[in-house]
Amino acid sequence: AQHLDSKDSSGYRLVVGKETVDRVLQTAREFHTTLFVILLAGFNILLSTISGQKDIMMAVPSAARQHEALRNIIGMFVNTLIFRTEIPIQEPFGNFFKSFRDKALRVLEYQDFPLELIFAELKVKYPEIPVFFNMINIGNTRGQSLSNLKPFHLQQVQNAKFPLVCYLVEYKNGIEINCHYYTHRFKPKTIEKIMHLYLKVLETISTH
Repeated sequence: AQHLDSKDSSGYRLVVGKETVDRVLQTAREFHTTLFVILLAGFNILLSTISGQKDIMMAVPSAARQHEALRNIIGMFVNTLIFRTEIPIQEPFGNFFKSFRDKALRVLEYQDFPLELIFAELKVKYPEIPVFFNMINIGNTRGQSLSNLKPFHLQQVQNAKFPLVCYLVEYKNGIEINCHYYTHRFKPKTIEKIMHLYLKVLETISTH
């Protein structure tokens, strides 16, 4: 991915409220999957809605520590997984969740394979992925509460490695989303509208 200076990237922060998170968790339990999978499915629905496209491709990181020998080694073992999803038109959410859950499990089966090396070996150009979605586990945030639930814009953020990057962190009273984006691709108001539409998508799918 292209690396830009931080001045070329901005951010927007908002919070998924506890009530919505609780309902999304209930949906995850109903479909025997994780909170992350439902959040990721919802983001795919969002991208399809705003782009008008049914074929959605996005990047998701994997810890790449499935092998026992790597689990106690300090350092970064991150592999990028590519999720390609066909968003069905006028299909019940339940059917989509089941197929998305099954696809996520299949993708995760191959998380230890170094994707960039595979593309290089096959002499296939690495696809341009415009969106990166990451749920971060940093310490015991689930036991902590966010003091500020209001959304706000961030003028300068760390280098965005993709045109649109979402970092999610779960807290006791909600999920914080930090969205970093290329300023030459998006206006602040556009990002604001996109992310608030994501909240509406989560509210909708959690009341299916």
